[in-house]
Amino acid sequence: MMSTTILLKSMKVLMMIQYVTLGALLYLFKSFQSVFHCFIFFLSIS
Repeated sequence: MMSTTILLKSMKVLMMIQYVTLGALLYLFKSFQSVFHCFIFFLSIS
């Protein structure tokens, strides 16, 4: 009985870690995208 609850808790922690990493990757991608757009904008100006 004890092992199943530990397994469930570890699964929850793993899922939380997965969500956090996905969110961080999405955030990084979006910020990189905006920086890239600004870079292209400056290139087109000059």
